[in-house]
Amino acid sequence: MSETRSIGDAPEEGWRQRGSRRGQQAAAALIDDAALAATRLAIGRTLLAATPDIEKDESLFAVAGHLNEGDALVADRAERDRYAALALAAGRRAMAAAAYAPAARYLAAGVAFLGDDGWARSYELMLALHSLAAQANQLAGDLDAMERAAGEVLSRARGLLDKLDAYEARILSRYATPGKVEEGLEI
Repeated sequence: MSETRSIGDAPEEGWRQRGSRRGQQAAAALIDDAALAATRLAIGRTLLAATPDIEKDESLFAVAGHLNEGDALVADRAERDRYAALALAAGRRAMAAAAYAPAARYLAAGVAFLGDDGWARSYELMLALHSLAAQANQLAGDLDAMERAAGEVLSRARGLLDKLDAYEARILSRYATPGKVEEGLEI
């Protein structure tokens, strides 16, 4: 027996999600960039406030994505630090799901939230963001970005143990690149 639908019937869930996404994209196209960033930041803040344990919640990626879109509008240092830590949590979760390119984007956003003085103010957080970014970019195949992140760690890390993840990413990138195995052994 086949199911018939009238015009007023609710569509299937997948169709509704695609339609909603298209509607969001169309609405976003009508808003200028500054207003869109402010809207995304407001959405991110609202979702964050409504989710007590965001780092374990399934909406972590959505919240982090919204906050990242409004990063230029966040002036408060403590708020920027909180969002950087949230970006690290999103990056870790993306890495655990083998979503390396998205992980790298979350981690880069975390670095941007901390800014130029991040190493002086939040050494551990900046080290974690750059170290994981080196790994994520290496696994995503973006060797230039991996080199930048690893280079930051190697130039700013306080000790050898803090440099290990950066060295590992460099070595593994050489092993994954044909003709570069000897370079990996030299590191």
